[in-house]
Amino acid sequence: MYTDWTREFEQASPRAQAVAIACAGGYPDEGKYYLGEAKAAIAANDAHVFSNENAARVSQTSGISLQTVHEVIRGLRAGA
Repeated sequence: MYTDWTREFEQASPRAQAVAIACAGGYPDEGKYYLGEAKAAIAANDAHVFSNENAARVSQTSGISLQTVHEVIRGLRAGA
């Protein structure tokens, strides 16, 4: 049976699909029901990983300018 959940799941990124399947206990057919939770978890993770504090830490430890670090983060977010 083809539902709106199925359509939304098929249009989601591979990363969101994988997290949704993991939320469903590894059952691919049930992953579509957990897509909302998966997207929320990914957004929370990205907010932490790409935070200004972590960007500053990367800049300090690598010697790369903070502006360059933020440009890379923007590129990563655009590709996600």
